[in-house]
Amino acid sequence: MSVNNEVIKICNDYFETYLKERNFEKLLQFLNQDFKGIGTGEDEFSKDSYNSMRLFKRDIEQAPSESPVQVSRVRSRCSKHFISHRVLYLRL
Repeated sequence: MSVNNEVIKICNDYFETYLKERNFEKLLQFLNQDFKGIGTGEDEFSKDSYNSMRLFKRDIEQAPSESPVQVSRVRSRCSKHFISHRVLYLRL
């Protein structure tokens, strides 16, 4: 499987878990311990994984209904030391 196809599969699995299934426990498998994030709300900013996970949990609790998405484009850049990916998705 190519790197792009792997990234697409992981992204689809992540979005399926987070936005369709709304399964917080399963979502944890996608999050790194160093994860930081910014959400759409004024108070949705986290500098550490504990607060990031708290924001995901709060989001799922406040809006438990599914919000399906479709990955529309993945762009990868590989070098000797790292692989970076940009993923564009659409909320349906």
